Amino acid sequence: MRDKTTFRLIAWAGVFLAICAAAMTGWTSELDRFGVLALRDQSGLASSGMAVAARAVTALGDTAMIVVVALGGAAGLAAMGRRREAIILVAATALGMAASDLAKALFDRPRPDIVGHLVEVSSASLPSGHATRAVATYLTLATLASRRALILGLAVSIVGLVGASRIYLGVHWPSDVLAGWALGGACGLAAEMMLRGRSTKS
Repeated sequence: MRDKTTFRLIAWAGVFLAICAAAMTGWTSELDRFGVLALRDQSGLASSGMAVAARAVTALGDTAMIVVVALGGAAGLAAMGRRREAIILVAATALGMAASDLAKALFDRPRPDIVGHLVEVSSASLPSGHATRAVATYLTLATLASRRALILGLAVSIVGLVGASRIYLGVHWPSDVLAGWALGGACGLAAEMMLRGRSTKS
């Protein structure tokens, strides 16, 4: 089981690095432009209704919301006697936040400038912090709490919508979101591997 987790961690980390390398060398430029413009018209304007909906969805990946979900999920797991899973969830969320900030500082990729931004942003673009946090928290919580198709499907839907909202709002390239998803998955697996490995040794 641990070998499979290690393999998946290496795979997700590899995907993250590959996407970042492709984005920083310009290989994704055309696809990135196409992805942003496909969700927004050429003038950079967006309907007020869609903008409101996108802001509401993107809030699911905001730091404050992620902290509430992580702590609430951890409390629920702990109440069920699953303290190890509760710690894994909190660790995955913390890793996602830290790794995202570190990667942004390292790559320092500019935000998209081909459409207007519909929300205020101040940090670098790669990877998407919202996408990273969404995977590290929602998907990790779903896999730890229940592996039922409905729960996993809901988590995947949230992750997908949060990522799409960042592109629609004009603050991320599609490759930023893909990199964030990969990094979030790697963080979740890293937390699981470290804590399960530690409990096995003890």
